Amino acid sequence: TSDRALVVALPAARLKPDWAEVVFAQVLRGESVTQLKLRDALAAHLLALAPFVLYLEDLHEVGAERSAFWGDLARVVQKLKGVGLLATSREDQTGFTVLEVPELVPGDSRALLEAEAGVTLPEEAVSWIRGWARGNPLFTKEYFRFLARRGHLWSDGQTWRWRAPETPAHPPTVEALISDPHAQKLLDARSLLPTEAAGEAAEIAQLTPLEAEEARQILHRVGILERDDFAHPLYREVHLAGAS
Repeated sequence: TSDRALVVALPAARLKPDWAEVVFAQVLRGESVTQLKLRDALAAHLLALAPFVLYLEDLHEVGAERSAFWGDLARVVQKLKGVGLLATSREDQTGFTVLEVPELVPGDSRALLEAEAGVTLPEEAVSWIRGWARGNPLFTKEYFRFLARRGHLWSDGQTWRWRAPETPAHPPTVEALISDPHAQKLLDARSLLPTEAAGEAAEIAQLTPLEAEEARQILHRVGILERDDFAHPLYREVHLAGAS
């Protein structure tokens, strides 16, 4: 988002210092403000709102320059009492403490799904989704939407009904995580191999050592690979189906 849109989106803060008010006014008028001044003004504004948490979704999409700005603000916010900066990202972000989303226990999977549906779901549907999503919150929601679109989960206006797929079904959105062609080739090749043969993926994908290493870094950064194996079985299943 633009600097102006960011300033507009924040709640008003009465106790913000005068110099921060001046910076915000300049941004609202469309005047040029350095990122350092904006960072400090935002920090002062957030402190005036305390207790307050600013949530940033999909921080991996903002680009290197904007990511660096939020990283700088995060380092400042860590010293402010009553202020939090929370971000979701598929990549590690400087300035932030990285916390991996834990696997959902069965009760949490049901709660997440029923929050998505708005009503109680059939136990068979919840069990099926949990078996395939393996407790991953993102995939749990993806499977629910995918099965609803396919007509395996539907509502008659009062209750939700369930019909299990006859063949394995995978949400296609998993593949949208990868845009780099070398990473895509390595992922397709890696899906064909057991863990002990992971080193052969680069040769199968016909990548140079440099191309393979860069592709491997991308797959680790977006969370598809952890060490030498898939972070979640769904990645292997989707790409193995595609590769075959």
